[in-house]
Amino acid sequence: MHFLGHVSNEELTAIYDVADVFLCASEHEGFCVPLVESFHKRVPVLAYAATAVPATMDGAGVLYDTKDPVHVAALLDAVVSDEALREAVIEAQDGALDRLFARDFAGRSSGSWAAPSPRPGPSTRAWRSTSGSRWTRPTASRNCDATGRRSISHCRRRPRRRANGQPMIVHQWVPAAHRGDAIGDSARRVRGLLRRMGHASEIFALTIDEDLVDDVRPFGTPTPAGGTSPCSTSRCLRP
Repeated sequence: MHFLGHVSNEELTAIYDVADVFLCASEHEGFCVPLVESFHKRVPVLAYAATAVPATMDGAGVLYDTKDPVHVAALLDAVVSDEALREAVIEAQDGALDRLFARDFAGRSSGSWAAPSPRPGPSTRAWRSTSGSRWTRPTASRNCDATGRRSISHCRRRPRRRANGQPMIVHQWVPAAHRGDAIGDSARRVRGLLRRMGHASEIFALTIDEDLVDDVRPFGTPTPAGGTSPCSTSRCLRP
């Protein structure tokens, strides 16, 4: 087993080219770009069915819902050793990738800005336990009723605005600052936009590439406006 750390785009492409399978065991993923990268490189994917991973997979790849090492190893062996199964998985991934590319993201974005959907009222959220049973928990509405009897904490809060268009201080913190990393690159683009708008903005990270040490600040370092960076105290470690 090799822990490669941060790799260049060229190295990442070479790794995909020689990979037999992509295994994702993460429990905390948003869109999860590496899944789509694997689809594009036609590498069969096995992924833990958590958070947004099933939605990203869109019916393709192989999802598993238990982290029993023996079970996961059996799935890996089946995908690698059974050529027919492997081709079926890759074909399904090709279809998911085609559906992704066919989406009108630009139209969706412009529509959402033009006519934002109303905020939902009271709802319930469902979970699935390991035994397959389901239960629900009500989600409190943040809308006040007509009598205003609900506590303020349950009322819809209006966004705060800086008076007279004065500049704001908007800092970002990320786990790692690596050139070519989607999160880090996006954070730097947002920082550039904020600065062009006249706001003060810095990025703080736990780990920083050598070529970014003059561009990104370590956690806990003083900010130009005084004080310390976000999460410089133990209170930020709360779940």
